[in-house]
Amino acid sequence: AASTGLVLPSAIGYDAATGAPSCDARRCCSHVEFPQLRRGLAAFAPATVISNAPGERVVAHVPEVYVAAYHMSHCCYQTLQSWASCPDPLGVLSLRLFWLLVGGIDSVMKVLASTLYMLRLALDTEPMASLLGSGWPIFLLASKLAAPPLQAPHEARKERARQWEDSGPDGCLHRALWGYMAVRTDSNVPEEARNVKDEIARIAAELSPALRPVADLAVAAVGRVAFDHGVSGSCPAEALLQEELTAASDVLAGALSSEEGSPLSLLFHPLPVLRLLDGLSLRGSAIIEHGVRLCLPTWRIADMDTSKAAWVQAFGRSGCHEDFAELVASRNSTCVLDIGAQFGTCVAVLAKRFPQVQVRAMEWRSADMALLRRTAAVNSLGNLQARAMRLTRSLAGCAQERGPCSTVAVEYPFGCEGLAAHRIVLWLSEVNGGLSEILEGAADLFEGRLIDAVGIATVAADVPLARR
Repeated sequence: AASTGLVLPSAIGYDAATGAPSCDARRCCSHVEFPQLRRGLAAFAPATVISNAPGERVVAHVPEVYVAAYHMSHCCYQTLQSWASCPDPLGVLSLRLFWLLVGGIDSVMKVLASTLYMLRLALDTEPMASLLGSGWPIFLLASKLAAPPLQAPHEARKERARQWEDSGPDGCLHRALWGYMAVRTDSNVPEEARNVKDEIARIAAELSPALRPVADLAVAAVGRVAFDHGVSGSCPAEALLQEELTAASDVLAGALSSEEGSPLSLLFHPLPVLRLLDGLSLRGSAIIEHGVRLCLPTWRIADMDTSKAAWVQAFGRSGCHEDFAELVASRNSTCVLDIGAQFGTCVAVLAKRFPQVQVRAMEWRSADMALLRRTAAVNSLGNLQARAMRLTRSLAGCAQERGPCSTVAVEYPFGCEGLAAHRIVLWLSEVNGGLSEILEGAADLFEGRLIDAVGIATVAADVPLARR
């Protein structure tokens, strides 16, 4: 914590010499607000695990999680009896798992064995529905532990080598699942998920008996991602099915009953079972402002969508700048275009709040737009339309693009024909690259005074560009 330059809350003491929190059992063990800690950890853990961001990033956003993780590891509930009877055993375990990732090697080695034993007990005794539905990112955090100082069991290394070299069904499953985990562009994730499902269907009957439960788990996990892009009256992955719980339980039982019989067999499993289990824990929707049910991505990759979805799910809020709604109201807008809408955290709430306003969303990721169309259908938002489109400075710049591509000027008036043009608002929030190209592609509209107002939320370095 000292290395981040943070001053920790004064209610929690810390050692001035080492920078580490000091044990204060009275305040830090007896008055633990587990729901708040769960929201903070669930919201920011993907940045540490999926994006490989340093743990300091989580500390910067939610320092109380860091402090609580230290106390759960070194001060509170240090016996199995006290842990089992504490208000939230899975919360204590999750905080301890997080400490193993960010606590520093010397501190981690003091609690490594006890935390792994605690993990084994939780996996053995807790119902699968409780593990997946607790809201704590247990499997996500555990998936990051397969690294030094821990060592993979001999049998796990041997089996991984066998699968990697296998040219038959077992090797096909190995390559398909690890290839799926390596996807880096979220517009490809649903497509890759469908490919994995098809591959497993092709080889399922010929898989080794030990791998069939993993194949069932994979089908359950990727099936929640490989949704139809058509409009539907529900969000994907609304609830866990019994067959999904059974598949997850079978995989855990198989991993923990190996010769080693320790969590290491699960942590170093030849297949990405912890990431698959984490996928099952993701809910496909969240209720946010104005009662909007927002459909969410049910996958995690290193991008803005994963971070945003985790935050929305944890806190039940869109996180949209209030300036957006204030701008629309103050200008008496009739049409709004959100450029870079992601999966619709802002526009869904705006469309519900202003039913008289025509709301348009553009985002280059087709999977995001598919989710937003479902959100519009679930919430009966007839004034909300979504299009997958990459925007650039000129049509000539679209030559290298494989998907739909255009400019803001060409797309004008954005399906708002018949409305007063001077009451159109453009909104760009946290656009992932290409801000200058998008604005230059709208230059004709600005010069012709065809846009009433433009709102841009971006990093400080982009502000001069936006003003020009």
